[in-house]
Order: sequence, then C-alpha cells, then structure tokens
Amino acid sequence: MSDSTAPPPAATTDEDSAKFRQILDGARAVFLKVGFDGASMGDIARAAGVSKGTLYVYFAGKAELFSALIAEERRQARREFGLDPDNPDVGGELRAYGRRLVAYVSRTRNIQSVRTVIAIAEKFPKVGEDWYRDGPQRGLDRTAAFLAAHVAAGRLPAM
Repeated sequence: MSDSTAPPPAATTDEDSAKFRQILDGARAVFLKVGFDGASMGDIARAAGVSKGTLYVYFAGKAELFSALIAEERRQARREFGLDPDNPDVGGELRAYGRRLVAYVSRTRNIQSVRTVIAIAEKFPKVGEDWYRDGPQRGLDRTAAFLAAHVAAGRLPAM
C-alpha cells in the first residue's frame, strides 16, 4: 500500500534530488505568500522554475505537494529535537529541548505552516493527520521514550 502524500521515492540521480528540492522551495515560497487556496500548480511551477509537467511527475496534486513540503519540514525539525537518553542531566536535557521547541514553534514560517494545515485539514484530512503524526505525535513519542529510558536507568522514579 502506498502513501499518496509521501514524497516520491528517493531520487536516483543528484539532478532528480536537486529538482525535488527546487520544487519544494518553489512551493514553500508560493504557499507562504498566498496560502494553500491561493496557490496554483502553475504558480508553483513558475516559482520553482520547472514545467507543470515536471511538477506532476513528482506530485499528483497540490495537496500531495503540500504534504511533502510539511514532511520535509518535519524531517528537518527532527534534527533539532534530539533527546539524549544517556545524558544523566535529565533536567538540563529537558530545558534545552524546551528552549529549542519554543524557538521552533514561534518561528513565523512554522506558524504559517500550522495555520495552513488547520485551514485545509477539513477538506484534506490526510494532510492534517500526516502533520500531526509526523510532528506533535512523534515529539510526544520521543519524549515518552526519553523519560522511559531515564526511569529504566534509575534516574527518574517510576510512576
């Protein structure tokens, strides 16, 4: 079973990978400027410097393109939100995580993305589901795993 909102399979050449990145960059610029409803695939193709045909090779439609963009942003965010279960300074690790999280959720670009997801989730529920699964739910799962590791190591009391 394939996930229609997932990015296309890994590019086979550097040129394909660069093209994929180029499309995402163009889409990001258009979505941030005019929102999801105001964006057209033609606008995105122009902003990305590709033909509409090329755009449709990578994405079946605007919702799939937006989901791929959100997924890419979530992949980038995951690199910022590591929690080290081996660090004995649990409080210090959580404070640093909290500072990174507040900085991230306060970024204008992130706020605009969340607003867009909320605006289109009723029409495209899979976009909202994917966003939640790949963002907030993943963060909760990682935090729970971090805390469980510290409980198992005896650094935190079991509840």
